[in-house]
Amino acid sequence: MAAAAEEPGSQPANRIQVSNTKKPLFFYVNLTKQFLGAHDSVHLSGLGMAVATVVTVAEVLKKNGLATVGPGTSSVVPSQLALHIV
Repeated sequence: MAAAAEEPGSQPANRIQVSNTKKPLFFYVNLTKQFLGAHDSVHLSGLGMAVATVVTVAEVLKKNGLATVGPGTSSVVPSQLALHIV
């Protein structure tokens, strides 16, 4: 699959930025399921308190056999996490 040229600062089409205050947990679980239907993989990312929500979404999907979790990356900021869901 060819990568589309992206403008600087634009978000990839398969990335979900998770918040722990704007939407409930299962909104992100269902959204990730929809993204997995449209993309080969999904990147979940969260900052601060949303890191726990990112991990919980990934664990729910793993438990249901809907996804495997690729390597997670953490930035220099310890309260930031991005997970690759395949």
